Amino acid sequence: MDASPLAGQDWTGQWYDLLRCTGLPRGVTPETAVRTLQQAVQVLTVLLGPERVGTRGRGEFAALATGSAHGLDDGTWLARLVQRGIALAHGTEFPGDAAGQRALWRLVSVTPDEVSSTVLTYGLRPVGGGWREQALRERADHHAEAHPTSRDLHDLQLPAGTVIHIDGLRACRSRWGCTGRHFWWRWADRQDEPLEASPVPKVFR
Repeated sequence: MDASPLAGQDWTGQWYDLLRCTGLPRGVTPETAVRTLQQAVQVLTVLLGPERVGTRGRGEFAALATGSAHGLDDGTWLARLVQRGIALAHGTEFPGDAAGQRALWRLVSVTPDEVSSTVLTYGLRPVGGGWREQALRERADHHAEAHPTSRDLHDLQLPAGTVIHIDGLRACRSRWGCTGRHFWWRWADRQDEPLEASPVPKVFR
């Protein structure tokens, strides 16, 4: 950690002290421990360092960082090390349930589950000739709602000026990290609130 770009941050000392107190999980060899700790520092550097990446799914990110799409699955020692670092860096308690752990991933723009969670949409008319775009336009033409997954929405392009009303859990808000103010929406369960800038950078070109 001392040789990484994270060196000197307040939370890194706490992370290291916590690691020393808890020790190694039973059955972990010294060689595996060294490799896992190196991976944890690398992952935390990508997520919390000065050159942090854009939003991506946990499986995709794990494959790039560890060589396995399951490398950061819940319950693994590596995932716990990374999650504790995220919690310390954001000044929050380490959660004891799955919902809290998913929230931790979203703090660093990692979507925990891109497939089983869907987004309720209506009138979505993306640009393009792919089968996803055509299917969504056809449902919009027939005034039918659609339930695409976060992964489905990742690369869609929508006409400028489109307003999206997101219902249900607000996972989509953390799916992207937009800094532009060219696209506006409001939550379906907050109809009285004013429109706000969407955090969806890749939807519009």
